[in-house]
Amino acid sequence: MANWCNARLLVAGPRAEVESFARLVRARPSAVFRGDMLAGEGGDLQADRLTRLDRGLARTGYRFQIRNDDGRAYFTNVSGRFPDLCFVLTFFDANAAPHAGSFFIASGRSRAYLVPDTLVEAVMERHGCAADAGDDEEWRFWEAAWELMDLAEAHWKGVLRGALGAPRGAGAPSTGAAPSHARRRPAAGGRAAAGRRQARRPARRQRGRRR
Repeated sequence: MANWCNARLLVAGPRAEVESFARLVRARPSAVFRGDMLAGEGGDLQADRLTRLDRGLARTGYRFQIRNDDGRAYFTNVSGRFPDLCFVLTFFDANAAPHAGSFFIASGRSRAYLVPDTLVEAVMERHGCAADAGDDEEWRFWEAAWELMDLAEAHWKGVLRGALGAPRGAGAPSTGAAPSHARRRPAAGGRAAAGRRQARRPARRQRGRRR
């Protein structure tokens, strides 16, 4: 049985290079994404609008699913074809540990950040993901999953800014969304109530959904 993980790919660099990358993604067959990434279990690949930044830079992003993999080796290889671009690949796997993490990828090399299990459980508890929750509360699980992906992506903000040569104090390119914990209220019940129940471990979930 195939295991699908949710993924996001942030692409940033010189505007002309980002535009060229986006054209290759749109080509059919795609010169960038594999077939399982173009059409995942929960839907097809989705592309964000290309955003122009200062100093001739730009960014764009993609949301998709990956089958039986976290995508690190594949996109590390892809990055070797685009030496002027930086990539941040973020994943959430509901059925296997580590459940969430991200990779900073550039010029055929990658670095990993895996969200600690303690943080995964804390976020799940904050969103009210009780071990005995039914399907009608599944939205809480995915709200927590999206927050974990936001946190994993934000880990590389300073590294990305430095790699692109941003001046001190400048903001790094991002997907444009504030971290989930900053824009969503915690689930009802509060910290005390969450502490009285066991947090749902993402491995309990067997269905794939994408943001």
